[in-house]
Amino acid sequence: PLDSAGRGGDPFARAVLHMKRAEWLDSLERFAAADSAQLWYENFEFIGMPSGEAQASEIDWALGAYAMWLRGERAYRRHNRTAACRHLQRVLELWSGADAAYEPLVRGATEHVREACRQ
Repeated sequence: PLDSAGRGGDPFARAVLHMKRAEWLDSLERFAAADSAQLWYENFEFIGMPSGEAQASEIDWALGAYAMWLRGERAYRRHNRTAACRHLQRVLELWSGADAAYEPLVRGATEHVREACRQ
């Protein structure tokens, strides 16, 4: 009932499906399609104030920065400096002060931003 698109289902499973679909498309070297599959997190809305069971938008928000990191890393591997900088710089903003578990991802993003975004 809280799904504005009327699809229902488990919001976490839906978000993970987008992530796995992008991973699969990336393995097929369908890079534009993989990038597109990870755009789901940019299209969410809260219905009422978040309370009770998690809404899809809350899961999307939680996984969105990681999906953006994946998009930035894909762009970096493909030597697309513009996209790599856009995504990875934003990830570094979102993950400033992140838990120690994210440190390897932050470190890698920082190195890639340093290399790809210098002018």
